[in-house]
Amino acid sequence: MRLPSVQSLLLVGFGFIFIIAGGFLFTQLSTISPGYGRQRLLITGLISVVLGGVFLYILVDS
Repeated sequence: MRLPSVQSLLLVGFGFIFIIAGGFLFTQLSTISPGYGRQRLLITGLISVVLGGVFLYILVDS
């Protein structure tokens, strides 16, 4: 089943935004002192990258 073009554009847009945001969060890990804040940033970055991957996978799979 082919997705409508608006839905495809949204999936691509959100996918890349989440992956880029997750990558940016990973680059900020070295600037935060070790502790709870660094752990939260790492978890947020991982969730962001996974969500971006899911959006792109949904697009490719359809």
